[in-house]
Amino acid sequence: MFNKLKNIAGKTMENGMAEKAIDKLCPELKTQLEKLKNFNASEISCDETFTQKFTKPAQIALAASTYGVTKMIPGFEDRFSSAMLHCRNELCVIDQEQGKVSLATEAMNRLPQVLQEGFKKTA
Repeated sequence: MFNKLKNIAGKTMENGMAEKAIDKLCPELKTQLEKLKNFNASEISCDETFTQKFTKPAQIALAASTYGVTKMIPGFEDRFSSAMLHCRNELCVIDQEQGKVSLATEAMNRLPQVLQEGFKKTA
């Protein structure tokens, strides 16, 4: 049963549903990513703290601003958490010595591709 659901979710991702959802998520998510600069490097580096302080609030903001688009992706909550960790790893520059966080060059332009990669990892 679980494998059947996982296969359906994977096919949904392959059939372009994810791309449509990502197109709707990116504008709001860009606003959320800018907020990462306000965090301390240690908060962003820790997966649990990152999830609690950034991913969960971003997920709530996205659900409110996208009018249910998040429901188009099966298992969105878990997939989104995984995708945000992938985005953090790909798009953030974490300077532990200075305790600062910045976004990588071209981070906003790369966001759709990186987000899609993050969702596909969990498919």
